[in-house]
Amino acid sequence: MIAEGLDGQNLPVSRRSSRGEIFRHLADIARLYGWRYHRSSPSLTLEGYTDGFPSSVLVRDGRLVFVAISGRKLTPPEAAWADELSRVSTVEMHVIRRENLAALTHALRPGAQDAPGELPLVTMHRGRAER
Repeated sequence: MIAEGLDGQNLPVSRRSSRGEIFRHLADIARLYGWRYHRSSPSLTLEGYTDGFPSSVLVRDGRLVFVAISGRKLTPPEAAWADELSRVSTVEMHVIRRENLAALTHALRPGAQDAPGELPLVTMHRGRAER
């Protein structure tokens, strides 16, 4: 397997590359190409299992990218996240303050289209931002 290096040269990527090496490479590429990048440690459920959420999130110029690094078959929680994320057509950004928790509760109810009141919100509908 070959990956493009930061200097444009092809780099061999070994199946034995450590997760840390892959994350460093991803962070370098994100920085080089101007992506805002976030990497998190695996999230755990109350039972102590990983919840499957992708470990890296990148955003730039209206694109939102989730990255899961896996050298094996996806676990059921990873597959569930991948399935849900592949069907996303709307992205919302909520800024939560103590005084607007009720509005957030309303916004997250099944069938809710928008949050009433003072809930700061940016919604993306198939690439168009609405405030």
